[in-house]
Amino acid sequence: MASVICKTAWIQFNASTGTEPNWIRPLLIYIEENITNELSLHEMASYVSISPTYLSRSFKSTIGLSLSDYIMNKRIELSKKC
Repeated sequence: MASVICKTAWIQFNASTGTEPNWIRPLLIYIEENITNELSLHEMASYVSISPTYLSRSFKSTIGLSLSDYIMNKRIELSKKC
């Protein structure tokens, strides 16, 4: 269900603004590639060169889920595939 919410929020964001933060796609790819590893807020913020606070707030407003909820949902999806 949360995955559907996430996808819906993403579509709504793209449709309403036509743009996205320049760091969002690299971050989503980074999360996908490292989903089985420990992911820290500071590590991800450093990866995309923004502050942890800004990352946390902006991610939620862009994707519609908190960063931790997004990662948890990705890990659940991965476990269902195995």
